[in-house]
Amino acid sequence: MPLSEIQQAVLRLLSDGRSDRSHLAGATGLSLSKKSLRVSHDLDFFHDQVEDVGRTYSADVVRLEQDGYQVDVVISQPWFI
Repeated sequence: MPLSEIQQAVLRLLSDGRSDRSHLAGATGLSLSKKSLRVSHDLDFFHDQVEDVGRTYSADVVRLEQDGYQVDVVISQPWFI
């Protein structure tokens, strides 16, 4: 099963904010194919540098909220949000 419509929309929205130090990981990467049978219920982004986590998160929140999404933080650590 491919990604849901909302997952696809969020990935398109956030794609401009990605760098070569930002990675989409987990089951999501396997779900990009429309022929995939694997389901992912979240989007996992990883970064090579701890400093990039907060900076990228802040930019992502702005993009998401400007597009009408609500962002709720459950856990916030310098290395994990």
